Amino acid sequence: MKLPRRVPWASKAELEQLCTWIYSDESPHDAKRRALHRLAAWRVATPLPHALDSVLSLLAAELGDEAGASAMLVRQSYASAIVRFVNGMVDPLQFGAYARSIAGIAAQIGLPAWLVELRHAATHEDLPSLDILREASHEALTWILHNYFMPVLSMAESTARPPVQPPSLAPLLKEYKTLAKQATRDASLRSSLQPDLTRIFRQLERWIGEAKVSSLSVSSGTDDAEANALELLSYELLDKGGLVPIAKKKRLPTSDRLFPPNAEVWRPLLVQVQEQHASFGPVLLATIATRVGIFEDADQDDTSRTCLLSWVVWIVDTWGESAGCGSHDAVSQLLLSIPPTQLSKSAPLLVQLVETLLTDDDSLKARFLALLQPPGATDNVWQDADVSIMKQRLAVIQESAPDIHRAKAAAVVDSAAMAVDAPAVGWRSLAGNSSWQPCPIGVSGIVS
Repeated sequence: MKLPRRVPWASKAELEQLCTWIYSDESPHDAKRRALHRLAAWRVATPLPHALDSVLSLLAAELGDEAGASAMLVRQSYASAIVRFVNGMVDPLQFGAYARSIAGIAAQIGLPAWLVELRHAATHEDLPSLDILREASHEALTWILHNYFMPVLSMAESTARPPVQPPSLAPLLKEYKTLAKQATRDASLRSSLQPDLTRIFRQLERWIGEAKVSSLSVSSGTDDAEANALELLSYELLDKGGLVPIAKKKRLPTSDRLFPPNAEVWRPLLVQVQEQHASFGPVLLATIATRVGIFEDADQDDTSRTCLLSWVVWIVDTWGESAGCGSHDAVSQLLLSIPPTQLSKSAPLLVQLVETLLTDDDSLKARFLALLQPPGATDNVWQDADVSIMKQRLAVIQESAPDIHRAKAAAVVDSAAMAVDAPAVGWRSLAGNSSWQPCPIGVSGIVS
């Protein structure tokens, strides 16, 4: 559940009134001054969202421009407000160990590219002209209207421009696999290939950052956005040609430990991502469990499932319990992901996985193996011990039977003392002098 957030306005009506003052066409000078005073009062009470803080700086620059301040002072005010606006919108979206370009992040959130260029010019070059700065201020306020005020006032984010989705990761993973294979086959090439591998790791971190920015619009926080980005990465890795080789003969494990055949190729990349994102291991494990449980896909055969399960063993052995990748959790996720109707198809593979991962816990291994047994597979042959148990239960019942009969007989005697010709306890025959005669169901058979 998303936690409540403190806001400076007491009601949506106050925020709507502020928006009207800022973008009003009638008496704009007085309305903007009222908006400036309202924002200044809010900032004293509580920290302002960056969008409102940027509006405050831009309004102060515009009012100073209208008041006839010196041209240099006005240009500096505009430039400072625009630089702070762009930096404040882009910097919180810098994720990962490697910095991403400001232009790339701005494109994802729909920020005009020329504002980014203007920010660079105002920071590292001569101040732009006053006309350009005025146009930039107007453009920034318009962007804030469509991407902040309108979504907040309507309580829906559909009015905001949708973020740009990250590109496909397949070409980058293909390039990495080619270089990693060369480094694995010839150890002398590792030093010469290291710069290219480092470049790929940087590009991968940028891709994860872009995926996190795209996920922020549908997630409730930064942690959820990172989990969504890592899940997208996991699905990219699990596509054919990634962790699962295209050739079926290359998917089978090469050792009794169920280790994947291409573990040495993908180890550097997986370890690099795990070092930068501690939650990558559990996310990859959950994604593999989900992929193993899909039986409708024609490409998902026994060889691909065997390869996926071998990666489960590698994850558990490499990262272990400290990274949230314990053997118990891995086996539990796999069993829960497979539909009960399809459990028999994967039972041989899962039995091998359970025996591999749970070698140190015989009790838990026996429980998991019992779950993998199909219905009716248990042995129902009677043993001598079963007969002995039933004899003991029968003796207990017989010992308690006389006490029950005596209690019932005492109750019957008490009731018989109050009635004349009370019937005997137990069954009685209706033949002979009985007044009962056969009759249809629902009709009394007693003849009066």
